Amino acid sequence: MADSSSDRRQHDRYDARVPALVTPVLPNGALGKPINGFMTDIGRGGLSVTLPRTLSPGMMAELRIETASTKVVEAVEVRSSRCRPGVGHIVGLRFRRDPAGVRTLELVERARATAGLRIDAA
Repeated sequence: MADSSSDRRQHDRYDARVPALVTPVLPNGALGKPINGFMTDIGRGGLSVTLPRTLSPGMMAELRIETASTKVVEAVEVRSSRCRPGVGHIVGLRFRRDPAGVRTLELVERARATAGLRIDAA
């Protein structure tokens, strides 16, 4: 049986439709042009975002998620990227710091509680 990405995940994932801003880190360390997208799922180790363009696996980026009351900015690494025609590029991001996923997941859960955001076990 082929090894799917869900079989390789160490943490559960939760569906979450949240606007996200991903800013690539350029080879010289400067921040590139921000890309608006949507987070589609999240777990303690990382998340997936849908973007209008691809990012290369191995690339570092800055992830920004904001709600009315909280802002989270985290360093992430691009783990995968695949094009889905009519949808965009599904980009898998891994948190660079272990506690980051916990803090970001807590932000999403708080936003859901205060603003009716949908987050469901995947």
